[in-house]
Amino acid sequence: MDSVVEDFFAEADEIVQSANQRKEELIHKKLMKEKYFETRYATIQRYFLHLSCISKKKFLIELLEKLRSLNSILQILHVITIRSLKITSYSYVDPNSDFVVDNLVWDHDRMLDQEVLEKQIENDVEWFTTLSDDHQVTVIIGLLRLSGGSVKRSVSLPIWRRYYQLKKDIMFLFDSDTTTLTATGELCCNIKRFDRYVEGVMFDPTHPASIEVEKQRKIWQDMIERYKRDVCHSVQKVHGKLEKKERTKKKDMNAEKEETSRRKSMSATIGVQVQQKSEMDVIQLMPIWIVKKIFGFLDAKSLRACKKVNKYWSCVVKELLKEEKARKKLNTQLEAIEKAIGTQKIEEIKNRIRDNITNSRKNKNEVMHYSSGAIAKELVPKTGYLEETSIVEKAVKEMPDDYGETLGLTTFPRLIKSDMEMYRYKSCFLKDVDVQYEVDRDIKKQQSLLTYSLECIINSFKITVEESVYEDW
Repeated sequence: MDSVVEDFFAEADEIVQSANQRKEELIHKKLMKEKYFETRYATIQRYFLHLSCISKKKFLIELLEKLRSLNSILQILHVITIRSLKITSYSYVDPNSDFVVDNLVWDHDRMLDQEVLEKQIENDVEWFTTLSDDHQVTVIIGLLRLSGGSVKRSVSLPIWRRYYQLKKDIMFLFDSDTTTLTATGELCCNIKRFDRYVEGVMFDPTHPASIEVEKQRKIWQDMIERYKRDVCHSVQKVHGKLEKKERTKKKDMNAEKEETSRRKSMSATIGVQVQQKSEMDVIQLMPIWIVKKIFGFLDAKSLRACKKVNKYWSCVVKELLKEEKARKKLNTQLEAIEKAIGTQKIEEIKNRIRDNITNSRKNKNEVMHYSSGAIAKELVPKTGYLEETSIVEKAVKEMPDDYGETLGLTTFPRLIKSDMEMYRYKSCFLKDVDVQYEVDRDIKKQQSLLTYSLECIINSFKITVEESVYEDW
């Protein structure tokens, strides 16, 4: 009996231990999966910063097309609509980023190898389809935060299109209970609208609630018909009467206009011989400010003669004389003010006004520049470009088994290994630290800087590696 009890407790202990072991394995797998997600997400963010505006937009649209959930798109739209202003777009910009590069990098694809970049984007899009909805939203929102205001504005319209497309697909349901797909993965042709499907299948027409709904619908239809018959017809009658009155008024007005025009024509023909010459000349066709400039070169005697030509010339001459009189009065007042203030003080005020005008023009140009999605000049680094493209390498060092999945990730290092052909035959520009090294310089110092760069890359991925692993770089 005692042996049976001992065997029972031993089996129970084994079951508990195996269950705990499986639980620990599941927890470990979950942690490694989250760590792999964070590592790969960090690599995507790292090369996403180097992409141009067009490439960022293209990459984000490819990711948006892979979204499966309507709630995910709604969350992304919520973030974009709240953070769409320019100030909130720049509020995320921080010069001290947690990437390898300690400042904002140049926004251009020429810093990356194009073939490797295209393959990496294709692999990342495939990996994006395997993620859960929460992780997909995390990736897209994180990339939108790094993309800037112009990319957000250009991507917002494709997001709305994707939202309406998913919403339209959800509104269609199959007529049959069994779900069948065509060879291309599209829906079958036997599709009904959602409301018809609900009325015909999901609800019982013999149910008391359905009967009551039909009664209320008939009452509503009868009420609408009575409304059209009683109200709309009476309104049409009133409108008809008003239209008749307007027609009669228009006829009377046209008759009066014809009578007045006839009288004017008769008076004009009678007074042709008596009136002065009033034909249209070139001066009357010009703008009045040009005519005033022309008359301004004439003397007083000539202006008096111009008054007698016709009414238009006399009116222009009168206005010109009034303006000259007002200008003389203003000049006398300004001369008195200048004498009271002093010439030196007036020059200081003029210079200040001139500076304000130039500054306002600069501010206007800067506002137009920033509204197009550009980064502020204070945040752009002052270092130049690398020569052509960066060198792409894969991690080939030995690491523990837990990091087996991360070894296949492609990175774009900013610094170049010392034993490579580009480093040995060309001068190596380390743009991140603003130092130029040549072949004849100290190699140990170069190797220490390159080792520091590799250490920064690994630390940015939150991977712990011993120093002996990369001390030979």
